[in-house]
Amino acid sequence: MFVYLGKDSFSRKFQGEQHKWELLFGSGSHTYNEETMPNLRYIIKNQKNMWFSKEDKKIDTKFEQSFDKEVESVDEYAVGMWTRWLIAFPTTLTERSDTHTIFRLSQTLEYQDKAELGNRALSAFLKKGFYEFSTYDASAPNNAVDAKVNYENVEGEWNYIYAGYKNKQFYGLIIFRDREHVEEVKLDVTHLVLTGHAILVLSANEFGYKAFHGWIYDPRVFLGAGAFINDANSVVEMVHKLHRKVPISSQSTEGFGWPVKMLDSTNWDDLDEKKSELKYEFDDKQEMLSYSVGFWYQNAPLLPEMEDEFRGLLRLTSNNEEVGQDNQFIGDRTLALFTKVNELVAATYTIKDPSFEPLQHLFTVKPYQWTFVYYGYHQHEVRAYVLQPAGIQEHTQEASHMIPNKLYLHLVNDIGHPSFWGKLYGLKVNFGDGSYLEKPQQLIDRWPFDPNKIILTKQETGSQE
Repeated sequence: MFVYLGKDSFSRKFQGEQHKWELLFGSGSHTYNEETMPNLRYIIKNQKNMWFSKEDKKIDTKFEQSFDKEVESVDEYAVGMWTRWLIAFPTTLTERSDTHTIFRLSQTLEYQDKAELGNRALSAFLKKGFYEFSTYDASAPNNAVDAKVNYENVEGEWNYIYAGYKNKQFYGLIIFRDREHVEEVKLDVTHLVLTGHAILVLSANEFGYKAFHGWIYDPRVFLGAGAFINDANSVVEMVHKLHRKVPISSQSTEGFGWPVKMLDSTNWDDLDEKKSELKYEFDDKQEMLSYSVGFWYQNAPLLPEMEDEFRGLLRLTSNNEEVGQDNQFIGDRTLALFTKVNELVAATYTIKDPSFEPLQHLFTVKPYQWTFVYYGYHQHEVRAYVLQPAGIQEHTQEASHMIPNKLYLHLVNDIGHPSFWGKLYGLKVNFGDGSYLEKPQQLIDRWPFDPNKIILTKQETGSQE
C-alpha cells in the first residue's frame, strides 16, 4: 500500500497546505461519527483572537508583527489604531510625499506591494488631501481595490482608522476625533481565507512610499468570530470599550525670562559680551498649543552706509539650524518680527495641506521710540500687539501651526535678514496655558516712559487683510 500526499503520478500538485495527517487501520478506523474522526477539530475555523501591544507607547518608526497559528483558517478579520500626523515628529518633515504608509496587513508568504492577491488584505495610506484604503478582490481578480476619505487638515489631530473584512465585504472607517466626525467606506470584494500566515506592518518606508509621519498608537488586530464590524456606531462603541485613551499632553509649563537686562546691538562690546544670550533651544516644550513673546525694543539711527531694510528682531521657530531657512519650510517663521526705522512686520504661517502659506502684517511705527511688542499664537489664531506713546495697534488673523517638537529662539541675528540695530530688553517667552494674553501689558515689569502719557487710541484689524 502506498500513500501519496499532495501529488501523485496521475494528477496535478495540490495547491495549498495540509496539516496533521494520520492513517488509521483496523477495527474502528472507519466512522461516520464526527467525534471520532481523526484530527477533524485540529483546525478551528475563525477562532476568536485579539492582538495588541502590551507596551503602552506611541509608535513613530517601522513596526512588524507576524501571525501564524492565530490566522489558521480565518476569513473574518479587522485592524484598528489611533493615528496622529505630526510634521515635526520624530524630526521635521521637509518634503511631503504623495503617499505615506499607515499600515498593511498582508497574507502572502512573499511580502510585496500589490504583485499578487493578498499583498494588501487590509491597508491604509495617507495621501495629499485624503486617506486611502486599499484591499484586493479575488473574484475579479484585482490585486488593489482602493477607496478614499477626504480630510481638511490632519496636523496634530487624533484620528482612528479601522478596516475589516467578512463575507465579501470590506469596511473602512475613520473617526475624526477632534472634529467629532466619522467617515466610512464599503467595498464588495472577495478574499481568500487566511491559512496560517499574516503580517502587520506599520509606518514603513517601502515600495517607494514614505512612512507615516507622526504617531501610531494602540494598534489592534481582531481575528475570527466577531472581529468584523460594519456599523459606525458599533465601531465607536468598540473603541471606547477596548482601546486605550489617546495620550493628552500637559499644557502647563514654565515660561522663559531673558536674563539680559538690556542689549544694545549698536555697541559691539555689549553685543560680543552677550552673544551667548541671543540663541536658545527649548526641548521641553513638546506639543505646546499656545506660545507668545513680549518685549521692548528701540530702533537706533542707522549709520550712513546702512540701508533702511527689514532687520531681524526676533524669530521663534520650530526648525533647528540644520533644517531651518528664512521662509522655505513649515515652521521657519513660527513667530517672527522684522523692523525698519518706521515699520514693524509680524510674520507667521498657516498650514495649507500639504504645504503652508506665509502670513504677515505690517505696522507703521514712530521712529526711534521705545516700542512694546506682544506676539502670540493659540490654536487657529495669531495676535500681534504694538504699543507706543502714540497709542496701541493690534492685528489678529486665522492661522494653523504644526505641533512643535522643539522650539528655537533667535534674537537680533537672523538667518534671512540683517541684524537688528538698536536696543532690546524685558523679553519674556510664554508657553502653554495662559500664554495667549487678553491684556499683553501684564508682561511689562519696567516701563521706559510714563504709561500715563500713552495716547488712548487703538487701531485694530481683523483676521482678513
